[in-house]
Amino acid sequence: MPLLRRLVPIAFVAAVVGAAAIGAAATLPISGDGLAAGNAIVARCDTGGVAVTYVGAPGTVTALAVTQLDPACNGGQLKVTVDDGLGGNLASGSATVNNGGATVQLSPARAAEVVKRWRLVVVTP
Repeated sequence: MPLLRRLVPIAFVAAVVGAAAIGAAATLPISGDGLAAGNAIVARCDTGGVAVTYVGAPGTVTALAVTQLDPACNGGQLKVTVDDGLGGNLASGSATVNNGGATVQLSPARAAEVVKRWRLVVVTP
């Protein structure tokens, strides 16, 4: 019984504080230009695949050289992320595609043994 006498006031205070916090958040102003949803067909600038080469001193990956991009990708922004194979992002970078390729400097540079895969996307102009 003594434990119950201590817990009831604590639970009451927690409930009051929680309700006050929710009430305060409900009064925050919300503004913006609006939100929309929809779908659209997004054209690909390259459907034939690319070639990727790791760049850096022995044992280190400082950049990715991406080649064999279709000329339709020229002028687009190539964004690259490398990860540890478990989904943990290790480094990323971006560069403009010219002449069917780009070399993307990664930040930060990583040891080659921890880099297991890369992901890339071209955002066309």
